[in-house]
Amino acid sequence: MVRPSAADKGLAELAAAKGAGVRGRPPTAVQIASWRERGAIENGPLRHPGRPSGGSAASYSDGAVDVVVGFAAALDTKPDSFDRAVLVAFARGVGVADRAIRGAYNTAYRDVGRFIVRIRDENIRIRAPKGIASDRMDTSAKSTLVELALDNAQLSFATDGVDALIRYLGLPDELTSAPPDPEVSDFPSFVEIIGTVALKGVNDMARTASRDDLAWAGNRTRAICIYAATLAYYVDQTRSSTTEILRPNEAHADSANHGYRTLVAAGRVLGRLLERGGPGSADYLGALHAPLVLAMLRILPDRARGYLDAIGDNIETELPRLLAMASLVASVDDELRYLLGHDGVERMRAASGPQRSALRTSVKHWLEAHPEQRAILAAPPPPHPGP
Repeated sequence: MVRPSAADKGLAELAAAKGAGVRGRPPTAVQIASWRERGAIENGPLRHPGRPSGGSAASYSDGAVDVVVGFAAALDTKPDSFDRAVLVAFARGVGVADRAIRGAYNTAYRDVGRFIVRIRDENIRIRAPKGIASDRMDTSAKSTLVELALDNAQLSFATDGVDALIRYLGLPDELTSAPPDPEVSDFPSFVEIIGTVALKGVNDMARTASRDDLAWAGNRTRAICIYAATLAYYVDQTRSSTTEILRPNEAHADSANHGYRTLVAAGRVLGRLLERGGPGSADYLGALHAPLVLAMLRILPDRARGYLDAIGDNIETELPRLLAMASLVASVDDELRYLLGHDGVERMRAASGPQRSALRTSVKHWLEAHPEQRAILAAPPPPHPGP
């Protein structure tokens, strides 16, 4: 056990005064010392908070208190996982030390790699946690997963194996043959992209990418995860169409509709993962997949990052409205939710008088309870996202 210093004790007191805590308890000096040793908190030749300048080389910087508060909040989402807390804190903009971030990535990808090797060597049968996927992974899908993860794709990689893996995850069958978008006709295909990204390359990216790039990719991925999961909930609860997107850009209608179906299908899986993972899961998934996003961008044309930024900007603009609609839908009785679907105007016209009256009453009560959401729902929707 690491022996706490005077600086550790002082930092623990300051953090406790700011409300830091894990499992309802303020951090102790021993915890602070442990987090410092494991890299979550930087140590430097700066003055200790509240002391005159000229502190010892073992003292903390002024920002250390905020780091402890943020890291404790991240750790509180799953107190037994230090590395997960590091990535959650990083995703939230907490200034955890760089060596802790790189170490957390290395541990995560190392553990995944070891599990993949066990699947190959011990012929482990894979069944996803209940509710994530319905069936055991068949031999074709499992072999493809192993090859993709271990960079053996060039040996026996085949589209039918990718199709089997896609079906296992519940994604659209035509994902490997998506309708071409005229704006990205020079991009590699889906199969070509995933066939060039393996765990080693992703881990190398986690080790070498700049902190700013990892944060950017993590924030974009986190927003997409939340958006997809919320969209899937809204679509399923309101029994909205999953075959055609509203307000399509005519030049991109086929690819937009395909992307919409894929987003909803992926959102169903992500929603269950986020629910099972509990608080902090969206932050964790975003940060964990940031190196994967950067590795993929490396093999795409230079403008791909701008393309992803444009999509991300549209998603972040639309997300507050979608979250508000999902909250509203959740507050309405099950039998009335379909009236809030994509084609709600037509459905309302066909509904009975009592149904319309009951829905108006439910919406009124929800708005009274959430007055801040009125302006979000009343604002005109943003233009349909294009490339």
